[in-house]
Amino acid sequence: LMKFLIFSDVHIGGKFNEEMFKKGVEYINKIDADYYIFSGDLTDQGTVAEYEIAKNKYLPMIKKPLLMIPGNHDVKNVGDILWEEYFGQRYFVHTDEKAKVKILGLDSNEPDRNTGRMGPKAIARIYQEFGGLGDDWLKTLVFHHQTLPIKYTGRERSALIDAGDTIKAIMDCNI
Repeated sequence: LMKFLIFSDVHIGGKFNEEMFKKGVEYINKIDADYYIFSGDLTDQGTVAEYEIAKNKYLPMIKKPLLMIPGNHDVKNVGDILWEEYFGQRYFVHTDEKAKVKILGLDSNEPDRNTGRMGPKAIARIYQEFGGLGDDWLKTLVFHHQTLPIKYTGRERSALIDAGDTIKAIMDCNI
């Protein structure tokens, strides 16, 4: 049985709740999972100050290896550039040949916008990473935005603009 711990939307800066964050960290540090994935919105406005405190004060509290991608709040202002300076690429590929697990994390953000879009390069990446893998592999795709609108959440601004193409790739690759 494979265990994933996935969390997001801590929004350091803005309405950040340090007490709740610390409770979450306690939980994360106690859980024995195979993978720990952060799926975006580490910061609230994507500023240098928020990235500094996130990297140097809050993330070190988490004692587990994290696979991370940015959210739409992380790429506000010049946050898309700052993410790369502080954490590296805005996507990740994790492959475990022995366990037959592949996890692809993609940046579904458009800088300075709440909307999400995979775009042709990311869609091609899904096929590239998963297309040749057999059904005996656990194929996991992680991104910040949802593919379908969620009722009573306001406009469909958080759904992927190209959700249809993304869902097709997910289905074609049996993710």
